[in-house]
Amino acid sequence: METDIPDGGHAVVRVLETPRPFTLRLRVPGYADGAQISVNGARPQAVAQGEWHSLRRTYQNGDIITLRLGLS
Repeated sequence: METDIPDGGHAVVRVLETPRPFTLRLRVPGYADGAQISVNGARPQAVAQGEWHSLRRTYQNGDIITLRLGLS
């Protein structure tokens, strides 16, 4: 995981596992208005601030999950 949170509001998770299904849970802080998550550069999804966001899928080696926090 690479991150510049809390200063920059950006985190990247790189999957380095053999393919298998699992749930990745990311907590979005309450101050992160307009936060978004994307997987492998796909169109970002808005996520609620102050909550946990769960991404259930079969992850592949090299998948990249990006969390961008909307810092107001």
